[in-house]
Amino acid sequence: MLFVRNTDAQGWELHLRDPESSGNHTEYLSHGHSFMQTCKAGELDYVKGVEESSQVDLEASDEYGLTPLHWAASNGHLPVVQYLYEQGADKEPRSTHGSTPLRLVVFKGHLFVLQYLCVICCVNRSATHLCERSC
Repeated sequence: MLFVRNTDAQGWELHLRDPESSGNHTEYLSHGHSFMQTCKAGELDYVKGVEESSQVDLEASDEYGLTPLHWAASNGHLPVVQYLYEQGADKEPRSTHGSTPLRLVVFKGHLFVLQYLCVICCVNRSATHLCERSC
């Protein structure tokens, strides 16, 4: 991944090159969107570096209401999912269509992430309530 490190009074921000940009003009994604893309790609080292070195909103969402946790879970990136939970990400975020990370994992069939989410969510709620709300 190509990124630019911008240094300012608050540290640094990650700006990934937009894969959609073409030609001689390179466009870079915003800091928040870059963080979302690193979660989507499963780049745990980048996720940790950005979260620990700058202000990142773990609850930020894209135009569909999908959070970094949604993207990491739906792409089967268990280490990123675990890290986001450890950093305090919302355990049951909902997209604009009502999808939770658990629902996306079930749909995509990522069994290790599914197992982890079930254990984490069952600690917070009963299994029955979890299935009724998320699946």
